[in-house]
Amino acid sequence: MFDYSGKTPILFQEHAVIETAAKNAGTSQLVFMWWDLQMDVDGEVMLSCAPRWAHPEPSNMQWRDHWMQAVYYLPTEMPVLQDEQFQLHAYHDEYSLWFTTKNTANGSKGCVKGQDERPICTCGAHVVCSRMRIGMHNDKLRRQAWVSALSKVILPSSVCLCLGQGSLLPLIAASLGAKQVFTLEDSAMSRRVTESFIDTNGFKNVKIINKRADTVTKEDLDNHKIDVVISEQFFHTSVLPWDNLYSWYALAHLATHLTADVTVMPRLARIKAVAVCFRDLWKIRAPVGSTEGFNLQKFDQLVTGSATISDALIEPQPLWEYPGTALSQPLTLMEFDLTKPVTEQTDMQYVQELLFECTGSCNGIAFWMEYDVCDETSISTGLTQTAKVGELCVWDRYSQQGVHLMKEPRQAHPASSIKLQIEFKPNTGIISVTLV
Repeated sequence: MFDYSGKTPILFQEHAVIETAAKNAGTSQLVFMWWDLQMDVDGEVMLSCAPRWAHPEPSNMQWRDHWMQAVYYLPTEMPVLQDEQFQLHAYHDEYSLWFTTKNTANGSKGCVKGQDERPICTCGAHVVCSRMRIGMHNDKLRRQAWVSALSKVILPSSVCLCLGQGSLLPLIAASLGAKQVFTLEDSAMSRRVTESFIDTNGFKNVKIINKRADTVTKEDLDNHKIDVVISEQFFHTSVLPWDNLYSWYALAHLATHLTADVTVMPRLARIKAVAVCFRDLWKIRAPVGSTEGFNLQKFDQLVTGSATISDALIEPQPLWEYPGTALSQPLTLMEFDLTKPVTEQTDMQYVQELLFECTGSCNGIAFWMEYDVCDETSISTGLTQTAKVGELCVWDRYSQQGVHLMKEPRQAHPASSIKLQIEFKPNTGIISVTLV
């Protein structure tokens, strides 16, 4: 508990122990936490950030995109039996909160030696990779899709090149028996993490090249010609889904190092879109107007004017966190053949039409990428289940999608539509989408 009234000092170092019992048998893996804020001295006004299933007033809870819940992953998993007693140790310093658990079935108490210290990442992976990226690494379906696709093309004579950052694909290719695997890692910290993966697994046929694609020489590739190019389509600096097409440009710089019959995976990329009625996300762009007796229209005008000048039409969001109903079928806005050099592409411009198939309020349009790794395998960074009009969308939890939130919602009904103009300039790599 933190007392902000000033009556008692806030401790910079604190350790609390909670004695509790397991309601069910299982394994404790994480601590799920949230804030309850007492807003007045008498304690009559409570602002709870609890999820709906634990909220004191679930029928009257406010939506918020701040003061959200948090998850802390315990350093050591602990199995427990139903009704078994155990301790939860909570710590904080000036900056951080952390937790540990201890089984007290044997009568021992107190914290585990060394676990009362603030945890610091020593492997580097948790510094380089976001939680979303770590989740991507642990996504069984995504990993199986790549293993299945690569197992069809990797031969004992294969020389592979991986384009991306912090990818596990070089290890997968090596484990499938490739003769040699090269991976480009121009980030020093990401390179160290990948090196640790290689060393831990004992791979001798994986080499990291600490260079950008445009500076790679034949000596860097040990005079090999590359016959398999693979890319997870992930870069730490990417913001919008199509920013990961950077690998297509990197490949163009490597043309002289490729065999004539090189296999490129993925071979196709598509930009997809769907019209959505978001339950709450639209509020981050909506004007406040008048509320609680205050007229905030001047504030709205200031924010709207600034947003028009500085904000992009499409912004990144992890849409699995924000419930939304599909109002149209997904539409392919543009397709790219990644097996053909981007330097040979010409400007593309299309006007596409999203057809509404049910009634509702369209307050946003979602965008994502879909990749054909091979003929039988596709990977989506957006919808992971077939969209059913009028039902909630199911999004990939390990990718950010793009979303355009409308200033004024459009009333959708069958036979009505929204037109989108999409333009791609290969000489700059800029992809722009506007509402027509």
